[in-house]
Amino acid sequence: MSENTSAVKSSGRWKSKPAPYDERNNEDFKLISKNIACALEKIAHDESIPATEASLAQVARCSRGTLRNRGWPLTRLKLIKEGRKKTAVKEARTISKDARADNSKQLVSALNASRTEAAIWFDKSKQLEADKRKLQRANSLLHAENQALKKERSGLLSQNGNSSAGPPAAKIKASSVARFPERCSQ
Repeated sequence: MSENTSAVKSSGRWKSKPAPYDERNNEDFKLISKNIACALEKIAHDESIPATEASLAQVARCSRGTLRNRGWPLTRLKLIKEGRKKTAVKEARTISKDARADNSKQLVSALNASRTEAAIWFDKSKQLEADKRKLQRANSLLHAENQALKKERSGLLSQNGNSSAGPPAAKIKASSVARFPERCSQ
């Protein structure tokens, strides 16, 4: 065997002697593992950091290949993603329940307001119908009075012999006072 080999024969088996860079590799492996664990904790607690391989590799300062080779970081990342989905679903359910409650309160309020408005318009409609009946009665009374006055006038004109000057004022006033005393009490 040559002097540069790192294998040593002891008790019938070949054992490899640790290479000078093996110690450095172990230190790097531990450091990267620590960085990955810290990055996973950071991603788990900070929802603003996306739970993806790329973001984990960036935060841990390693390559995605390193993450894939080790396996456990991607498994833990998957658990973080599932936890976020469950949390998001719970929040959505809570928000939708609150939104439904607020929406139902708004709908009840709108319904009460429309009922109040309908009652106001119904009362106004009834009042207008009552006013219309009063005005129709007054109109029919005025129409009857007008017809009676026309009849009386034509009767007076026929008594006076169809004079164009009309009936004497005294006769008209006396007959009007007799029929409608409230109008001529001046």
